[in-house]
Amino acid sequence: MDITIGQYFPKNSLIHRLDPRTKLLSVVFYMVMIFISKDAYSFLLSGLLMVSVIALSKIPFKYYFKGLKPILIIMILSVLCLFIAAVECLQVGDNRKKDKERGIDSKK
Repeated sequence: MDITIGQYFPKNSLIHRLDPRTKLLSVVFYMVMIFISKDAYSFLLSGLLMVSVIALSKIPFKYYFKGLKPILIIMILSVLCLFIAAVECLQVGDNRKKDKERGIDSKK
């Protein structure tokens, strides 16, 4: 199994020339940005930011995907669980809206 996550890839790019403290603070800022995201637009913005940083690093995209291959099953299961939870949440919200229209208090 070839695990490439976290390995150094030598290139001469803007990202590689940054001070390590700057890169570390940027990662912390990115993680906080993802955790405080509330809607699809903020997640889209964080995804675009990640793609732009990857492009600036001049490391081929296939190298990143090759590194994610070992955790692909975990990622797929996580997305499925999130999708199922979102669908159930929407159904519960619809039922509460219908109950409210009928005059039924669903918070009891």
